[in-house]
Amino acid sequence: MSVIHPAVQLFPSIFNSDRNIVMLSASNNSWDNATGEWVFDNTIFIQLLANREGKAAEYNQIASATVTLATNEVAYVTLDQENNGAVLTINTALTEDLPNDEDTFVIAMRCSNLPTEPLLLRNGIMVQDDSGYNQTTGKRNSFANFYSGVTWTVSHNLKTQDVILVCKDTTVTPHRKVEPEIIEYDDANTVVATFNESVTGKAVVFKGVV
Repeated sequence: MSVIHPAVQLFPSIFNSDRNIVMLSASNNSWDNATGEWVFDNTIFIQLLANREGKAAEYNQIASATVTLATNEVAYVTLDQENNGAVLTINTALTEDLPNDEDTFVIAMRCSNLPTEPLLLRNGIMVQDDSGYNQTTGKRNSFANFYSGVTWTVSHNLKTQDVILVCKDTTVTPHRKVEPEIIEYDDANTVVATFNESVTGKAVVFKGVV
């Protein structure tokens, strides 16, 4: 779930920077605070506005990705202000270890000081981890993440081997359910799916009886 939050007021020392640099989009986000995984499946655009002396680029971009953030870590990129349309790589660091230069641009922060440890994006969107939780007990009932390959090792951390695994091929429209050749329940927190050929898609694990 995503909500708008006054990010700059919450974290002025992290998000304050050149006002001519704007993070334009970051939708279709999911956040799992149990694993610290942020998944976004669309391109993030960073607009580099006018009046930046000696800078040629008008925008940079970040391709869809899965980023893991530990407690008190932020996700950031190093801007390429000379090459228009440059594709940037996301890095992570503790706030005190961030590079101190004009090209370091923080795009997200794990809010470890808040009770639910949400993910706060630079553009003011706060992504809560409310999927997979029982609102009455406060315990996790499901897990979801993206995988690619012949073997998917799914670390769901549900603390039981009594789980149900659903796999979807997300490279086709509409998405299609796929059945693994073998499903192995390695331990109380891990299930391994093996396919006949490489599959790219999403695994969803539910607590249940198998």
